[in-house]
Amino acid sequence: MKKIPINRRDSSAGITIFRNFSWGYRAKVWKKLSIIVALTMSIVAMQHICQAAEITKKFPLKINNADIAIHVANTAESRATGLMGVKQLSPNSGVLFVFPKEKIVSMWMKNTLIELTAIFIDEEGVIVNIETMKPLSTRSHKSKSPAKYVLEINPQWTISNKIMPGQRVLGLEEIPDAKY
Repeated sequence: MKKIPINRRDSSAGITIFRNFSWGYRAKVWKKLSIIVALTMSIVAMQHICQAAEITKKFPLKINNADIAIHVANTAESRATGLMGVKQLSPNSGVLFVFPKEKIVSMWMKNTLIELTAIFIDEEGVIVNIETMKPLSTRSHKSKSPAKYVLEINPQWTISNKIMPGQRVLGLEEIPDAKY
């Protein structure tokens, strides 16, 4: 094993040892460290992109022979945020809130800038009840019986497609499960 002389004038032995290596060796070490840091940052970024992609991916649903493309809010964070801050919602789109288990669900419109219809749906995909919700309201809108899903959608879509309680929502089997 090669002995490396240590320069006693420096207070940091680690830096002194590193100074005793050639510039070529130092460059290799820094290159490897740079690659490790870049890979770590890439992995973290990809995790965030994958989480965002799951939120922004659209899933097709069908109610009363009417098609709709929805985003899924299946995490506690995405369910808490919902459509807050959204200024406009296209006519054939919405957000489906997915809960871990069927229960009496309550929704409100705090920080939500547009009028919405909340369609409460049970575990079997049957519409339990429908509520129209006014912007920026803190009034609570509850399901009349246990629901696993709530579809927030443009009120005009609900009216024009004659959506009513008792109808079945098709396509829920493709929706990702709730994450706590």
